[in-house]
Amino acid sequence: SARPIYLSAFLSAVFGAFQNPAYMAATATMIPKEELVRFGGIRQFGDAAILLLTPILGALLYSTIGLGGIIMVDLATFLVAVIILILIPIPQPDLVTQTDEPEIKKNRLQVVVSDFKFSWKYLTGRKGLLGLLLFGAGINFFVGLGAIVTFPLVLSFGNETNLSIIQFSAGIALLISGFVISAWGGPKKNRVAAGYLAIFLSGIGTLIIGVASHFYLVVIGMVICTFFDPISSSLLGAIWQIKVPHDIQGRIFSMRITIGQVNNLVSMALSGILADYVFTSSKFMGLGSATGFLGQLQGNAPGRQYGLVYIISALGICILSVFAILNRNIRQLDAGEVDTP
Repeated sequence: SARPIYLSAFLSAVFGAFQNPAYMAATATMIPKEELVRFGGIRQFGDAAILLLTPILGALLYSTIGLGGIIMVDLATFLVAVIILILIPIPQPDLVTQTDEPEIKKNRLQVVVSDFKFSWKYLTGRKGLLGLLLFGAGINFFVGLGAIVTFPLVLSFGNETNLSIIQFSAGIALLISGFVISAWGGPKKNRVAAGYLAIFLSGIGTLIIGVASHFYLVVIGMVICTFFDPISSSLLGAIWQIKVPHDIQGRIFSMRITIGQVNNLVSMALSGILADYVFTSSKFMGLGSATGFLGQLQGNAPGRQYGLVYIISALGICILSVFAILNRNIRQLDAGEVDTP
């Protein structure tokens, strides 16, 4: 039965929601701020290695020890990770940030609401971080819009072998990019602009995928996308870890991740509606025939509706990244250690 797998995936997602903000906040207290970009690259390198190796190891283990054995291996590696965490001292940040709230006893729901209100008030008082949050949310929305139709786009003119080649190429690009950013450490100045420039170049790769009519072009576009993703994530992630005081990073990062996940849900739902209903409707097909440029983008080949979704995704990514680079409040995040109102 697949039910245990569904349950384990659900629980993994639930506990991951607690793990990610805590992980980012803990590493910010343990690693010098000038090394945070490099550490982000090392993490991206490790994630890429996992992405490449786990399918191979999973297939090998499944054929030898079965699903039950794989779960036992997973539990064993979990115990090793817990032991390592116990042995490593994690500094506890001093409580220096004022919350401006009276000390009253609250239930769990009140605590959640209070923390959310505090996080939002903190960010709205700092235009640079608020801009980073909003532009990041918008870019994530457009990234999710295209990502969800990758498989049907490739399979519309290719096969499963083509799809596996694309996935493998993307994994290699992630691996190389993670190694590059970990060895390089990122620029010493203009890190925010460099991060959004990497996002812009990733958007160019997305555009190549959108206009592609052959899987080789999709490979090129996907390699460009995935190569620049770890660079932007490491640079902009380090900005968050440097600018937000350590004692409130858990709350701020939780809010940031929550907004990103909600955006992904909306973009995934909208992507399917655009591809399966809007871009295949008779009205839209007629509009494409009447409009020369749109008609060329639309084309008559199977699966072009998925390409159009990718083109919209690319345009959104590129436009927002340019506006983010031009935003004065965001550019000023490179100055000083802690952001001020």
